[in-house]
Amino acid sequence: MRPQVEDEARSQAYRRHQKYRTGASLGNGERLSEDEVAQMEALCDRFTHQWPWRDGDVMILDNLQVWHGRNPYRGPREVQVALLD
Repeated sequence: MRPQVEDEARSQAYRRHQKYRTGASLGNGERLSEDEVAQMEALCDRFTHQWPWRDGDVMILDNLQVWHGRNPYRGPREVQVALLD
C-alpha cells in the first residue's frame, strides 16, 4: 500500500471511532471534492473576522462550532491552550 493511501486509511479508521467527527466530509463519510472544499474555503474567507490583539487578550471558542486558524503575524507571541471535554 502506498504511504498516502495508508495515511488516509488510518485517518478514516480513527475518525470512525471519534466521539465528535472532524475533517471535511459528508455525513456518510464521503470525502468532499476539491471544488467543494474550495467553495467552503471561499465561504469561510468571506465570513472571517479579524481584530488586533493586545496584551492580556483572551479567546475562548468551541472548537467544534467554529472554523479557526492562524494568520501570519510578526513579533513575539505566547499562546496557551486548554482543551476541555
